[in-house]
Amino acid sequence: MSGTTFDLVATISDLLKRIEAGRKAFRDTQNVRDDFQTTCVSRDKAGQLAEKLQHKMLSSDEPERSQAQAEFDLQMAKFHRLVGESNRQWPLSKETTAFIDPFHKDVLLFLERLPLEPKWKEYRQAVEHLGIGDYGCWADPPANPALDLLEMRLKEMLDLAGGTLARRGQQQAGRAKSKNSHRNPETERSVNQVRGLYNEATREGEKPTSAEICERLDAKDIPLPDSTMWGRKCSTWREAFVKNGGAVSTWLSRAKPSPK
Repeated sequence: MSGTTFDLVATISDLLKRIEAGRKAFRDTQNVRDDFQTTCVSRDKAGQLAEKLQHKMLSSDEPERSQAQAEFDLQMAKFHRLVGESNRQWPLSKETTAFIDPFHKDVLLFLERLPLEPKWKEYRQAVEHLGIGDYGCWADPPANPALDLLEMRLKEMLDLAGGTLARRGQQQAGRAKSKNSHRNPETERSVNQVRGLYNEATREGEKPTSAEICERLDAKDIPLPDSTMWGRKCSTWREAFVKNGGAVSTWLSRAKPSPK
């Protein structure tokens, strides 16, 4: 998540996908952790029994001492074999849960990057102390509800984020509509007349330059757009083009009808 542009909806969606994938991975590798746990239990039992036999050797007389020595040797051989087995299984078991810690860190980073509006504060507080680093919440069935709660809160935040983006889009559309609705009538008339000249030239197979369009606009006494500074300062289109050629050409290109 770090080092990239923060996209709220995409980040929440990604976390939800990782929860689903993590649950499956944890479930599919349960046998690896079970085998390791079984080996560790057997190893510990073998070590405890070997310790008892050692005490028995020291406190017994013959022939019990010799018998205890033989049992101790067998038990120590078993203990060392199980130590080696558990050492081999440990990396494999650890690998099955390696995704949990990075996921937990990404959730905490996500919380830090949430919007600062009050409506997000409750979600930040509700999620930041969930024990999603506990392996038990990834089990099936879960040993604690931390991951289920996180998933529920993320879905709520996804709805909230989607609604926020939708409202922003509506607001932007509303501002654009309001801007267009308040366009000066004189400017609107100028735009329509410029488009008319371009359409007429197109029908006749012409491709007039900006300077030629300005001459035709003056010939038809079409007013300059008073929404522009050059339109307010100049008295003719030709004058405006001579003094502000780039700005006038840009305005004309925007007023020009789109090709069909």
